[in-house]
Amino acid sequence: MQTAAITEWLKDEFTKRLQQKEGECLTTLVWFDPNRYWLPSMTRLMEAASAWTVSTKEGDSVPMALVAVGSDIPGDAGRSPLQIRLDILADREQHRGNGGQTTAAQMFVNLSSGQKGLVALWDVVAFDEMPRGGFEDKKVIDICKNYMEDGQFSRGREIISAEGSVVFVGNIDGDIETIQRTSHLFYPMPKQMDLAFFDRLHAYIPGWEFEKTGDAYYTSHLGMVSDYLAEVLTKLRKDSYTHRPEEAYRFGAHLSGRDQKAVRKTVSGLIKLLHPHGEVSREELARYIAFGMEMRRRVKEQLKKMGGMEYWDVNFSFSERETGKETFVLLPEAGGGQIIPLEALTPGSVYTIGMDAEDKKIALFLIQTQANKGSGRIIPLGSLSSRMKEAVKVADAYLKANIKSFGIEKDLKSYDFSIQALNLNQAKEGTETAVAFYISMLSALLEKPVKEQTVILGEMSVGGILMKVSNLVERMQLALDSGAKRILLPSENKRDLPDVPDSLLNKIQPVFYTDPTNAAVRAMGLE
Repeated sequence: MQTAAITEWLKDEFTKRLQQKEGECLTTLVWFDPNRYWLPSMTRLMEAASAWTVSTKEGDSVPMALVAVGSDIPGDAGRSPLQIRLDILADREQHRGNGGQTTAAQMFVNLSSGQKGLVALWDVVAFDEMPRGGFEDKKVIDICKNYMEDGQFSRGREIISAEGSVVFVGNIDGDIETIQRTSHLFYPMPKQMDLAFFDRLHAYIPGWEFEKTGDAYYTSHLGMVSDYLAEVLTKLRKDSYTHRPEEAYRFGAHLSGRDQKAVRKTVSGLIKLLHPHGEVSREELARYIAFGMEMRRRVKEQLKKMGGMEYWDVNFSFSERETGKETFVLLPEAGGGQIIPLEALTPGSVYTIGMDAEDKKIALFLIQTQANKGSGRIIPLGSLSSRMKEAVKVADAYLKANIKSFGIEKDLKSYDFSIQALNLNQAKEGTETAVAFYISMLSALLEKPVKEQTVILGEMSVGGILMKVSNLVERMQLALDSGAKRILLPSENKRDLPDVPDSLLNKIQPVFYTDPTNAAVRAMGLE
């Protein structure tokens, strides 16, 4: 039986079933024996089916869903060659890794056999259950970084091009607002994935905004079986609408080349999914640009938290070419919820930013000290790191040597200091914090709080010699993002001010001090 005859028979069968349903649209399965009928070209059948329309009982014309072709008896253990061919067609467009680690040979090319890997064979390679489902081999990650940048990878002497997209799927444990304040959204990913790897991601889709599927989301109208839809999506990959965003709009100054590429790719994909004919209005295009910028900015915001001021330009925007009207794109989860409160804290409470030398990252800490009647002991609470314990000893020694400069007649040997440092950014260590510990102890002793929304930076010696604060711009940015309006700095850091962006200086006030005691006076507003 030739293709034309079968397509007509299928169309008649579908029409009959549709009309039996009294006009209700449906997707149907038509079973027939492949031993009796021969289809020379499944592709031709699929292309023909995409243009079919049938009439309902009421006379309405509706498009026909592609039928599924299989064995004569549903559930038959013996699968026909025709059904196997359809299954391959449906599955060939994506590969999904689940729980296992992927090698360079599997992902890219096997140097021994010359067999090309996943990204060269599939349209999409999806890694589920991250970080378990993925790869932790540094060599694989380095090759993947080059591939994600320009679609090429080098194995041996050959440079190979591929077109497979890479998707990572996983779960985040915890409340998103808390994670946003204390960490970053990439924390579940393998540690071997560095900033350069994450910077090549085009989009971070907020899965926490998705609703759970339920019966209410299933349609009773027409649909397409997966093999046909997969073939359509594969053909659409050949089309490109990356030029469309800039026909009517300009990207803002904060979008780098990678940012722009990511947004163009996202917009092109949305047009292909929602407007496969390529016709899209200016208003729709603006929505897609905003969506693409939101997805990319979510990536960039995490990079800023992880890598500092190298990724400070996150204020994404686009403007109309005709009117010049500019639209800024925000992240829904980024609003509010800052760590540092608006009001002053209790005496003895001080915010500071320390350096985790092992992970080479800065982190926000809240130091809390209580001065109670005792015998002059220092009582560390919680899990103070070794470097912080050293900072407490330095602060205690300097306080004992300079207590009279504040006119305090109290005998420090009759007080116990209970000291705790709350780690607010999941760091392991906090160096360069001695000045903050000193002010915390003095504030508790004087029962005088530090001024509201203040962060204190600085390291000192037992004799009160101040050290210049490192990574000043990154620390000021973290202080601002955490809710600070004032930041105390050693006067040695004045020479670093030209390196601080004006956008940062306009939002947080640097206050310089000349020695630890001067820092305490300015921190508590005792001038």
